[in-house]
Amino acid sequence: MNDSTTHDSNPALSSLAREYAPRLQSVRARIGADPEYQFSFGHIERSDVYSLGIIRDEDGQVVFDKDITRGSLDTVLIAAQTLVNLAEANRQALSDLAERRRDAMAAVDPTTGPDAWQSRFEHIPHPDLVSEHTPGWCDEDAGDPVVASRFIFRSHNDEFGLDFDVIENNPGTVSVGLLPTKWDWNVQTAEELLTLSDHTGRLQQWLDDCATVTAWIRQHDESEHTHE
Repeated sequence: MNDSTTHDSNPALSSLAREYAPRLQSVRARIGADPEYQFSFGHIERSDVYSLGIIRDEDGQVVFDKDITRGSLDTVLIAAQTLVNLAEANRQALSDLAERRRDAMAAVDPTTGPDAWQSRFEHIPHPDLVSEHTPGWCDEDAGDPVVASRFIFRSHNDEFGLDFDVIENNPGTVSVGLLPTKWDWNVQTAEELLTLSDHTGRLQQWLDDCATVTAWIRQHDESEHTHE
């Protein structure tokens, strides 16, 4: 976007920025973006190509520049309006979630609420596992505001950036999930990849344990059998 004209030299760009810049600043605040990063409109000189992106400058020099969209003026206008609509939808969704949480808290029955939690797997012997798991079998609040939910098994694989979680919902089913905990391993050298390769045996062992836990859950989960 650095190949853009100034707003003053392009009436269409100036009008677009005047209408949407304040609204996009509100979007930036709603999504919690760092104030150093700003939405910016641009236009490639001697062309019909406009752009909308995010920039960061230091001492008047742009040091970060990432397009969100680039194309005709209508394309950029639609993208800007979509961002505004998305932020408003997110605001309403958060408001709805807060209202659900208030209703859930008001409707908590002390005989069935989190304080009265009893796992359907209580007193059933756990299967043998090979690897060490942190924390492994546990009883931790999963933080769901609507239903009583607790982590009953959690394991973190630091080498490969993976989390395996089992959540028991009451009422409801048991959720089993395997998710990445790192977006980027930031691999810089071949040696780092070779180290990961050397440890794939431990990864297989860890995944085998996760499969053992999942099979045990499915075997003893009464809600699974109820829906068969």
